[in-house]
Amino acid sequence: MSSTGSNDKSNLEYNDLKDKLNKIEYKIPLTIRDDDFTKKSVKFDQFCRSLRPDLNLILAVIPGKISITSTEAEELSRLAQIGMHGFMHFNHSISLDKSEYPSTRSLDNVLLELYLSKKIITDCFPIRNSIPFIPPWNLIDEKFIPTLKELNLEEIHAAGKDIYTNYGLKYYPYNFNFTSIYNKFDGIFEKIIQSYISIINKNLNQIVESPHGVIINTHHLMMDNDQRKKFKALTEFSRNYLLI
Repeated sequence: MSSTGSNDKSNLEYNDLKDKLNKIEYKIPLTIRDDDFTKKSVKFDQFCRSLRPDLNLILAVIPGKISITSTEAEELSRLAQIGMHGFMHFNHSISLDKSEYPSTRSLDNVLLELYLSKKIITDCFPIRNSIPFIPPWNLIDEKFIPTLKELNLEEIHAAGKDIYTNYGLKYYPYNFNFTSIYNKFDGIFEKIIQSYISIINKNLNQIVESPHGVIINTHHLMMDNDQRKKFKALTEFSRNYLLI
């Protein structure tokens, strides 16, 4: 992996991952989950231009803030799978862990919000497949999970321990938070790649079992030109070197 200029340890990890991937008889999907969509913008258009045409895109829409035309909604539905990203992306938590759905909220209020959120999504977009539920800050208290099932929101994208499959939901955590890793390593591409390889290697069993394959989490509103350039290079590396 000389193209990344990585050290011996990361080369070993890269080679180990390549060996594992070579034993898999199909191409693992690469899915981008882009959060906090509310409207078309220059930054969103720039982000879309950085996407390879063979990537899968999940667009995490904030229902209570959506502002698009019917033509734009049709276009976005062709471009991406539309996800439900909370209601207003508002932090109701009184703890350090931000959440729109902390345990302190009432079941009735959350049920109403979830119902309205789904109605907004289905009224706004021509939905062609299931609607993934993507809680803001990747958190929802366990007492609200049965409500998701009641509303036929059977797929959840979050993070952390799987408490969802016990309730009959399909749980797909993201594997790589691009914005967080970019900031952690000050945009140094070699370190971003090393982190990507390490995370994919660690989570390969879960990735292979998921229909979404590798899930990279992005926030187009937070991305400047350098971040978009590094993001595109990361997905090119994933396709060309890891064949993901």
